[in-house]
Amino acid sequence: MRLCHRVDPWNDGSIDVCAQIAAPGLTATLHGVTLSVMGGTDLVPFLDGLATDFTGWDGTRTWTTLDGDLRIDAVFGSGGHVSLTWTLTPWRHQDGTWSASTTVVLEAGEQLSRLAADAHGFLS
Repeated sequence: MRLCHRVDPWNDGSIDVCAQIAAPGLTATLHGVTLSVMGGTDLVPFLDGLATDFTGWDGTRTWTTLDGDLRIDAVFGSGGHVSLTWTLTPWRHQDGTWSASTTVVLEAGEQLSRLAADAHGFLS
């Protein structure tokens, strides 16, 4: 899973990115995924919250963009690991419906904290 090409399309602090899931033989890309509207984003606090709760939680925690293009489902698992399932589902396209998902497993402490810090740096 990769977020890249950060832009502020309206020059108002909003953040649009390109979101991409890639694996051998598969590439799913969405352009213009809005992560922030007018400077506000809850992706970083979501990731920070996961990192802060490194001892675990019950059930699934979910974050999604306002338009539903990108969803992240976080599940705390055995051995102190967190499974983050990233799902791309374009809402704008009239050419049929598709969805692509990938699951990334991270250590609940340092690796998840590093992801949150990287997201903060990318979105700032």
